[in-house]
Amino acid sequence: LSTASPFDKSSFSRIALSSDGRQFAIIDDHHQIRLTDSVLNTELWVQPRAGDDSAKGLLFSPYGKALLSLDDTEIDILDTATGNAVATIRLPETSGLLSKVAVNGDASHMAVATESETVLLWNLKTNVDVPIFLEKKQPVERLLFSPDGQSLVAVINGQTPHVIVWDSQSGKVRFKTESGAKISDFAFDNTSNTLALATEDGKIGFWKLRTGQAGKTISTQAGPNRIAFSPDGKNFASASGSERPQIQYWNLASSESLFD
Repeated sequence: LSTASPFDKSSFSRIALSSDGRQFAIIDDHHQIRLTDSVLNTELWVQPRAGDDSAKGLLFSPYGKALLSLDDTEIDILDTATGNAVATIRLPETSGLLSKVAVNGDASHMAVATESETVLLWNLKTNVDVPIFLEKKQPVERLLFSPDGQSLVAVINGQTPHVIVWDSQSGKVRFKTESGAKISDFAFDNTSNTLALATEDGKIGFWKLRTGQAGKTISTQAGPNRIAFSPDGKNFASASGSERPQIQYWNLASSESLFD
């Protein structure tokens, strides 16, 4: 098994790995974006990158259809199959510098949070020039689309920690929910029906993603910093990285702890 890469003699400033681990991309010392098949160890394409070497990073869309090159005020979107440019997104001058970015599964929508605490949404299929302004003056800590791409969630751990959920097609707010403690993690079930929120006071709450209807709340023995649904959505796990690391696992229907 050879571990040598096709660009061993080049240095690079940025690297990204696709979610399935089959591809990785770099920006090399000549400001070129290079995509490699990590299984076959074969370089797939090389594209010159416009601008200087100030890229903040590279990001694959969840299913690997698109590769994003991120700058302070501009995002280049490339088709991973061909390397061709799909679109160039320029942030409005009044929105500030790029802070967070999220893309949905089919790379049809992209959301951005900026350092000036603005959240923007683009439909990449119909209108790449004019974003929808979703929120202002909110310090977004995390930004993520649901697995089906129909919802966008922002975690805001300001003076009053809360979550905002938008319909990603229309940009309309579906619901907001406040938390009594800082939000440490959130998770979706695979069907995108349920959103779970974990807080530092040891509680995990569940909401219907499309309606905002609150469900049950589980109290853990330690403040969880990672949570996840099982693939079938019937069980739920949390992990605490505190002084006493702990993993707990529940049946969601009964709220019964299966082990800890």
